[in-house]
Amino acid sequence: MKVVIDAMGGDNAPQEIVKGAIEAAKEYGLDIILVGAEEKVNKEIQKYDISGLNIEVVNATEVIENNESPTMAIRRKKIHH
Repeated sequence: MKVVIDAMGGDNAPQEIVKGAIEAAKEYGLDIILVGAEEKVNKEIQKYDISGLNIEVVNATEVIENNESPTMAIRRKKIHH
């Protein structure tokens, strides 16, 4: 099963998000796609042995901040395909 995770969402991101994603990939055999600031996410991934795991990082150049209206942010921010 493939799971897409916002690596920049939540407290202590991306450290705790990456750690949890790697644990889930190991425990449940999941394919993980981490979306976020590619450089920061890759820096965290390098702290772990992910050999044999299918973990991909997709760069997100913009982030919706906690103080932003999701609807307005989606309208104003760029979408890259």
